[in-house]
Amino acid sequence: MAQSTLSKLRFNPRDSWVSGTSYLVDDVVVYKNKFYICKVANSSSTIPPLNTAQWDNHGGGTVHTGEWSGATTYVVGDIVTLTTTPAYNSHYNYVNVDSYICIQAGTNQNPATQVAFWTKVSEGAMRDKFAWLGGINEGYVPTYKSQWDSLALSTTVGMGDSFGEFKTPGSHLTGDPAIQYITKRHTLVGYGNNTSSWHGAGVTGTNNQAFPFESQFTHLSWFDGSLPTSPTTQAPRIIQVEGDMYSNSLVLFDNGEVHHSGYNGHGQNGDGTTTNYMNFVQCGYANVNRGGATTALRSKKVIRIASSADGRAQTHSCYALVRNADDTRELYAWGYNGYGQLGVGDTAQKLVPTLVSFDQATHGKIIEVWSTGREYASMWILTDQGKMFATGYNGYGQLGVGDQSQKVSLTSVRTWGTTASTKIRKFNTSGGNNDGRLISLLVIRGDNTLWTWGYNGYGQLGHNNTNNYSIPVEVYTGGYSGATNPVNNSGQIGSPSGSKLTDVVNAWMYGGQHGSMIVTRGVSDTNNTAFACGYNGYYQLSIAQASTTNQSILTAMQFRSGTALTNVVDAASNCGESSYTNLAVKRSDGEWYFCGSKENAGWASGDTDSRNIRQDRDPDNIASNYRLKNNLLYPHIQKSTYRSYWKYLPFGATTMKSGMYIDLTTGRVYYTSCATNEAVFHNSTQLASFNTTMTRLKGQG
Repeated sequence: MAQSTLSKLRFNPRDSWVSGTSYLVDDVVVYKNKFYICKVANSSSTIPPLNTAQWDNHGGGTVHTGEWSGATTYVVGDIVTLTTTPAYNSHYNYVNVDSYICIQAGTNQNPATQVAFWTKVSEGAMRDKFAWLGGINEGYVPTYKSQWDSLALSTTVGMGDSFGEFKTPGSHLTGDPAIQYITKRHTLVGYGNNTSSWHGAGVTGTNNQAFPFESQFTHLSWFDGSLPTSPTTQAPRIIQVEGDMYSNSLVLFDNGEVHHSGYNGHGQNGDGTTTNYMNFVQCGYANVNRGGATTALRSKKVIRIASSADGRAQTHSCYALVRNADDTRELYAWGYNGYGQLGVGDTAQKLVPTLVSFDQATHGKIIEVWSTGREYASMWILTDQGKMFATGYNGYGQLGVGDQSQKVSLTSVRTWGTTASTKIRKFNTSGGNNDGRLISLLVIRGDNTLWTWGYNGYGQLGHNNTNNYSIPVEVYTGGYSGATNPVNNSGQIGSPSGSKLTDVVNAWMYGGQHGSMIVTRGVSDTNNTAFACGYNGYYQLSIAQASTTNQSILTAMQFRSGTALTNVVDAASNCGESSYTNLAVKRSDGEWYFCGSKENAGWASGDTDSRNIRQDRDPDNIASNYRLKNNLLYPHIQKSTYRSYWKYLPFGATTMKSGMYIDLTTGRVYYTSCATNEAVFHNSTQLASFNTTMTRLKGQG
């Protein structure tokens, strides 16, 4: 660039500053959108904003420098993005994204805590959250999330589950289930049962829907600017879906709005009424011009929702975790409260979101909330101090608070901790039976140990007995001897045998009342061995060739006669209000294997065998083996060795078994099995026979 001389002023532009380059007096350089004039000749490697002896700043703008790094030196005017995840979430799928501007130069000064160095300029809308396939026992985030329309059965949390599995609810319906999925446009589309107009599509009446249709939302907080998106010209996007397959759906948007549709007999809409509507209602901000008005959540940014919904139950409870501008948290609850599950100190239903009393100064801010159990609901929270609290129904000790009495306020379970070895790595519940009371729970801790509690009627807790446990107890390979029933304190646990588990990779509770548990032990997803315990009436433990004996300690699983089941990365099961439980597991080769009750050909294996008797069959013949060979259907390139493109979701009670197969690469959904369920997905009249092979849903392209 040419030298500029103005009277006695002379400037010599030298473009962007380069470390170690020789500069002369009056040289002008650009560093991060700012201009610096050399006042002492130098060839320094110290950046100009930190070298005030040799450079003078003469103006300029700010610059976005990307994600904050502790190793980078930042100067005044730098703007960074700080991405954080709540504690204890090795199985996470959402993050908080905030932006900060540097007001004082420095290195390794965390923007979230060093207010002398940084000022927050925007609170992120959690744009890195995304919808994912929310099936029974869903625990893994798809690696290539941008490749497909991610889908979610509305029985479960659709996304936002920072600890992997949220619960295992709702998949025991005997007929007319439904499916929802979140599209790449961040809209909600549904098929099937529309009882209580829970799809929220404005459809007259509650007729089942044989074709996909889009749910409708009115974003009041976005319209009035109290909860804008970023950018504000963009409508809010769905980041979490909860509900069941029959009566309701609870949806969270990235700007913090919460919407509900479906049954509202106990105030689940959170709008101050008990009236059902055909559309979604914004919870905590509705009816502002008529009776029942509420603005409890109008300007509250919700970052997590939970629902106790499970199956046909209409007596469900709803929860919303609010993140305030100063990063403090507030928990709101509304809906059914017959057992104190809302945690507000009584058992009266709440028609509007009601603040749950909690001593944040003492116990830390709430970072996660879970609920399950239908009308017999329980609710658990976790704080950033590693403390867990619970409230609600507790007939089998599922709260983990040391007794079997219901609680109407949050009661301490235990302090897990915040260190790498003590923090919670995963929390999972089994879901209940037809009334939701029989709940089994597990926690994987940071040191890879396994802890279980709750209902244990079939030995699913792995403690070598069928006692119920009202406190979390560590799992040993041989269980315990001499335990009382129930176990209410550490003195009643008994004596452990064998060794405690210290190599747990993952674990799933499944099967509802007739519950079972799978545990993978090893070093990774691609290097583990599977074990199971609990109910085995239909071979769902897959522990031997023809055994239906229940197991109360973890027993090695098989996927063919004499062959250990290894490298399990995913599991799915119907929750089961009956004993007809089936199980599917995905191995790191990307293929699904099946066992357990197989009534009405719910596996699309090409036959109508009633159940798997563990016969040793040709593993490569889809027509005669309980195995889904995904590469026989679509020869897509595998994007990941063990995050393959097929997802399986089973549901159904008694003999009414069905299955959903989702091709994650294309977003297409396939259906198999029971003809009574068939009608709501393919046409307006019921088919006369079962589907024993996969059939694509209408509207899937």
